[in-house]
Amino acid sequence: MYAIVRQSGKQYRVSVGDELVCDRIKGKIGESVKFDKLLLISDSGNNIVGSEELAKYHVEAELVENFDDEKINVFKYKSKKGYRRLLGHRQQKSKIIIEAIGTEKDTKIAKKARDEEKAAAAKDMATAKAAKAAKVKASKAAKAETVKKAKKAKEAKETKAAKQTKATKVTKAAKPAKDSAGGKTTKAVKRDKPSVKSKPKKKDADK
Repeated sequence: MYAIVRQSGKQYRVSVGDELVCDRIKGKIGESVKFDKLLLISDSGNNIVGSEELAKYHVEAELVENFDDEKINVFKYKSKKGYRRLLGHRQQKSKIIIEAIGTEKDTKIAKKARDEEKAAAAKDMATAKAAKAAKVKASKAAKAETVKKAKKAKEAKETKAAKQTKATKVTKAAKPAKDSAGGKTTKAVKRDKPSVKSKPKKKDADK
């Protein structure tokens, strides 16, 4: 089933599910758009024409995107007159998706089914998003726990090494000195320095 619609002085052949790029349509993204100016509807080889018959039908679409088309340059000149004009233009366009073709009753049924599909898709997306967020959260928690354990292990290792170093220093300081000759324990005795230094003897003058 297809229909031929007129929009902005142009004719388009559309079917359900087709994506159509046409001249700018006023409205917000996601709104429903109706085309009432139909020229023909073909259903299984049965062609419907005539304004009275076509008045019962319309085409319903969803506005997906509004954008500006590629820029074109328009150059005007006149020979031997020094007249030169360069203009640029970007045509405003809209992208729509055809959702239903038929009478008011048919489009209502199709719209209801379409809304149910959208709700189911949104629910699935929300569930997938929540599952992904939970997975990321669990991964972050596991990583934080691993870092915490590693930090605790490092601190325990450093504390143990510090205790061992302290004990070694205390042991070395308390250990008495041994005589190198007999191997007996001796205590270091502090000797007083002589108050007056002895003068060197003078050599005999005769010698």
